[in-house]
Amino acid sequence: MKSRSGNRTAQKGFTLVELLVVVVVISILAVIGYVVYSGMQTRAHKAILSSDLTASAEILNLDKTRSGGTAYPADIDDADKGNGLPASSGTNYQYTVSNTSPPTFCLTATNSSISMYITESTPPQDGACVGHSG
Repeated sequence: MKSRSGNRTAQKGFTLVELLVVVVVISILAVIGYVVYSGMQTRAHKAILSSDLTASAEILNLDKTRSGGTAYPADIDDADKGNGLPASSGTNYQYTVSNTSPPTFCLTATNSSISMYITESTPPQDGACVGHSG
């Protein structure tokens, strides 16, 4: 485009290639951010489940001690003198007990489709007890 004096004027703006590069860079950064956020969420849910399971196992073991060391509570509602097991918001339990000698239990906790379990002799682990959905 020429001005009246015949000099060429500079056009302002970005080229299509420059805009495309910016869109691609922003998209890559958004994907990286989502992956990092998703990983942090999973670690947070696992930390919540691990804490809930550890506290619940301590209560179940205390209940066993109160019974003279012979039995765990028959169900979750009987634990902690009938107060039940503590659970964070969104955490659901599945409980299996066998009060034969020696007494054993397996407790699965699920929160946001992530499951972990604990037994009388193991720390919290990923997955679910045999026979529990998770």
